[in-house]
Amino acid sequence: MAKQAKKFSKVIRDLESIIGAPVLTGPRDGELSALFVVLFGRLEGASRPSVLGRGELASKELVLAAPDAAAALRDGATPTSVGIAWLSGDTPHSQLRAVGEFGPRDGEVASEADMWMIELATPSTVGPVTSFANGWCMLFPWLSMCHKN
Repeated sequence: MAKQAKKFSKVIRDLESIIGAPVLTGPRDGELSALFVVLFGRLEGASRPSVLGRGELASKELVLAAPDAAAALRDGATPTSVGIAWLSGDTPHSQLRAVGEFGPRDGEVASEADMWMIELATPSTVGPVTSFANGWCMLFPWLSMCHKN
């Protein structure tokens, strides 16, 4: 598990250097806790949804799949929703968002298939999160936000 956490941290650092902005691990106004993000979906051949794994909120519309979720997606799982939870002081908050689009990073190198992005059908309302579409569109050109005018 520690090896996966280090691998995911490296993926996030690499993405941050490419897009030129931080990938969020929690709201940034100091009072809110870190975010807990989980992906739900159907494993290939399954009739019921299950937990596919964790993720990181990259913007109000995007969730970057952690290695456990990316492995499930690579094996044919279909994400259906994303749960987001956090604390504001002692008050718990949660959101459930449907999945719009999802897919791996475009590229020919095998390691690029380990990076999966999930686009939310409706944006999260968690804190002051900004979206840097140009950077994400370089890595994931299939995102619908890359085709809006």
